[in-house]
Amino acid sequence: MAESQPTQQDLFTQGATVRKCRRCLKPVDRDGVRCQACIAWIKDQRSRSQRRGECAYCKKQMENTRYQACAECRERKAAQSKAWRQRAAANGQCLLCGNAALPGKASCPDCAEKERHRARQRLAAKPQKTCSGCGTVAVHPGHRPCLECKRKGKNQSANKWRKKAVGRGICPACGGSRDSDGALCNRCIAKAKAKRQDIKRRCMGGYGGRCACCGESRLDFLTIDHVHNDGAEKRAIGHYPGGGSGPGFYRWVVNHDFPDDLQCLCCNCNWAKKLHGKCPHHSHGLCLGDGEGI
Repeated sequence: MAESQPTQQDLFTQGATVRKCRRCLKPVDRDGVRCQACIAWIKDQRSRSQRRGECAYCKKQMENTRYQACAECRERKAAQSKAWRQRAAANGQCLLCGNAALPGKASCPDCAEKERHRARQRLAAKPQKTCSGCGTVAVHPGHRPCLECKRKGKNQSANKWRKKAVGRGICPACGGSRDSDGALCNRCIAKAKAKRQDIKRRCMGGYGGRCACCGESRLDFLTIDHVHNDGAEKRAIGHYPGGGSGPGFYRWVVNHDFPDDLQCLCCNCNWAKKLHGKCPHHSHGLCLGDGEGI
């Protein structure tokens, strides 16, 4: 009994599995799924059909010669390609070469690296550009504004939307009805206050949770002090985010593992150190709660 001839789908699947040409099953001599000879032959046949005004697949005459295939064949090919991708994804195959794909990905390591290499080449070929906002900062070829202008644009858009929401009586944080005199609703105000108190408690707790001079431990009285009195210089050069104060500064201290040039002081000791160079507790030999009240 004569052996049955392999169908086009069998050749397609076999070629994808063993890395051979999907049309002639010869070894692939390029990055792809077809050999150079088959690609040249397919291009030549399609260009001839297009010059004659015929569909490259069914050979029917087409009114619109913009495409190489008629509408029916384009839909059929798209459905076949979609079915192939679904089968490959279900079997864990790479959509480009048919080999085993990475877990949770659509391509194998080799094809993924090739795609990244091609993307880097296309990006490097683009001319160097400057920021569309300020016009001075050189930006990545794939981006228009620089990071600083993009941040300013986002802030401006957010502020514009926030003003509109407040004008309509809507809380800009949760989108609910605003039931307070401020910009936020009472629920969001309470959540924001709790977050600020939490980050301040974590920051002060990293320095013992009490004033290093008088021992005051109530959170509302505690602040962060610069040991070497260089806070103004560091804020002037933008060393701290958010102006070097408030929840943004406390979060910076926590994220940087509590720098040694900072300490926890209460407001009284901090201001006394600022005005007199040192706290009066040290001048009179009274510290850590040993002093008398007024």
